[in-house]
Amino acid sequence: MRRALIAILLILLAGAAFVFFGTKDEIDVTRILLEGKWVSTEDAKFTREFKSDGTIIDEYEGSAPDTNGNWTLFTKEMPVEGFTGELEDEPIYLAIAMPESEALYFKITKIDEGTLEMVYLNRGGTLSFTKIK
Repeated sequence: MRRALIAILLILLAGAAFVFFGTKDEIDVTRILLEGKWVSTEDAKFTREFKSDGTIIDEYEGSAPDTNGNWTLFTKEMPVEGFTGELEDEPIYLAIAMPESEALYFKITKIDEGTLEMVYLNRGGTLSFTKIK
């Protein structure tokens, strides 16, 4: 019951932030919802953890985790350095930088307390996750 109440509160806060405060607060609410550990809905062996300090841990069962990555949220009005593609007015975007690979860019299409869906901008395709912690 308490978890459901917290989830409802987060959704209400996200809506209120969008209506009353605009893009910066929208990003802050998205950041709060994003922080934590997520498991892929298409491959249960893959997890991605977004830490509050801006670091990211990608893990695939049976291999060593990649802990050197960083993540940041951005919008058309608040772009991230290095992205050269077209951005839409409304969405919030996610940039992930891992050593030894090119930056990854995603458009977040859905996020709440238990679901994350995003479109991979570099090559297309949708990634879906369920929050596990």
